[in-house]
Amino acid sequence: MISTLKLYAKGGRMTVPHIKSAWQRAVAYVDEPRAHRVAYLMLYGFVLSAGFQAIFQPPRTLVAELGPGGVFGIGLTLVVGASLGAAFALRTWWYFERIGLILSAAGILIYGSSIIYLHFAQEGNRLFNASLLLALVVALVIRYLELVREEKLANKIHALTS
Repeated sequence: MISTLKLYAKGGRMTVPHIKSAWQRAVAYVDEPRAHRVAYLMLYGFVLSAGFQAIFQPPRTLVAELGPGGVFGIGLTLVVGASLGAAFALRTWWYFERIGLILSAAGILIYGSSIIYLHFAQEGNRLFNASLLLALVVALVIRYLELVREEKLANKIHALTS
């Protein structure tokens, strides 16, 4: 990881000339730690799916409380945030992925606060849904903190190599 960050701190691009197959080139394109980045790409995919579901098949209970425009706004926030996050999750583009993280977390928190309101306003238990949404926000916060740490490390390496 440090060698990759050191290379990026110098403004370089990693090339691997000995890799021949398309699959190996695609895997080499993903920055380290690859398993984490692919897992976050999957997380963004699930958030993107939820955003499209909110836009095209919104939950009736939320439409009744927030109106179609409110649910569409939540869905659009999720779609834009997850699209930005997914587009930049595999490479080290901190600023764009941060914007995606913030938008995704904002959409999830708005949806979660609506779920908690409905838990107290209507009959039924919605705390299970709210707990899962909170767990998803915690995963996004962990990713945000990883991005901050990676950026600080890259800046430190850049300062040492300059």
